[in-house]
Amino acid sequence: MRDEHLAEDAVSDVLTQAYERRASFAGRSSLRTWLTAILKNRIVDLLRKQWREQPLEPVGDDGDEQDFDRLFGANGHYLDTPLDSGNPAELAQQEAFLTAVQRCVEKLPKRIGQLFVLREVFGSDTDELCKDLQITPSNVWVQLYRARMMLRACLEQVGFGRTAAG
Repeated sequence: MRDEHLAEDAVSDVLTQAYERRASFAGRSSLRTWLTAILKNRIVDLLRKQWREQPLEPVGDDGDEQDFDRLFGANGHYLDTPLDSGNPAELAQQEAFLTAVQRCVEKLPKRIGQLFVLREVFGSDTDELCKDLQITPSNVWVQLYRARMMLRACLEQVGFGRTAAG
């Protein structure tokens, strides 16, 4: 969420909400699973609210856009094609990789980072994102593409995705 105080407020809200709705807990899952589901929904709601209330950032207001453009040639193709990083399932289990991904997501421009988290972490579908964020499907896809390319570049800078020779 990029804001420790906002995260603390979300947890506090979840605990209050859970206490108020404790009678609705049917016990079909563990208490932890129930609380985690409430927290996930609260975080998604907060991110959507931030998205709607945040003014659009002008393109090229920082170096991120220029760094992104340097990945491609004049013909629109990669200057350096993505390298094989091994087995993705094994890589996802490495703590160093997960830490690097988290840091790289935090470096994304705020709106692109929020969209990426809503889609890839919380599993929101495109139609839901378009409705909640009031953007077009093509805008969602473009921003997710940019997020992935920026993440790729960031991860390569910290040593992931490179072969032994490169």
